[in-house]
This record gives sequence, structure tokens and C-alpha cells, in this order.
Amino acid sequence: MTKKRNFRKIEGTDNFWAPAKEGEIIEGDVLDIISGSFGNQHILKLDDKTTIMTPSHKILQSKLAQVKIGDYVRITYVDETESTKKGHSPTKNYEVEVEEIE
Repeated sequence: MTKKRNFRKIEGTDNFWAPAKEGEIIEGDVLDIISGSFGNQHILKLDDKTTIMTPSHKILQSKLAQVKIGDYVRITYVDETESTKKGHSPTKNYEVEVEEIE
């Protein structure tokens, strides 16, 4: 007997969020979470219906680890601080908020 399989479409995007200014914000629904060589990246569907992929910055990844597909999130680029490790790029800091449904 052949097992019936259910599939879901994986949403990809060519849009990659690369915040340049402190205070820059994106917000939208988490469509997918992709695991790659540098950790997880989240694909968000913004209010204008475009999709965008989050960068794989360690601090952002650790905060986004608490969100799941379907959550509505707001991500704010806070600032950049000097790395404590010689030869490493500056650390990008983010604030992540998840919509609470009452």
C-alpha cells in the first residue's frame, strides 16, 4: 500500500534584509525557517506582501529561536558594537518582538 504524503511549498526569496541604519525595522509573518551553514534564517512576509530573509547574525538567530512559523514579529536593528574577538567583524545588535494574541 502506498503511503499518502502531504507536502507544503517552501517559500524562497531573493530579498535579503541588510540593515544599514540604527532603528531600521522590519515586521511580518514568519513564513519559513531555513537551516543553513551559518545557522537559521527566517523568511518573513511583510505587510506589503513582499518576502524578505533575515541575516544569519548570531545575536539575531538566538532571539529568533523562540519564534515559530506563523508568528508575527518585529525586528529592530539597534546598533553595532566592536567585537571582543580580535579580527572579527563588529557585532550587530537587534531587538525582536513577537505579537501577543489576546
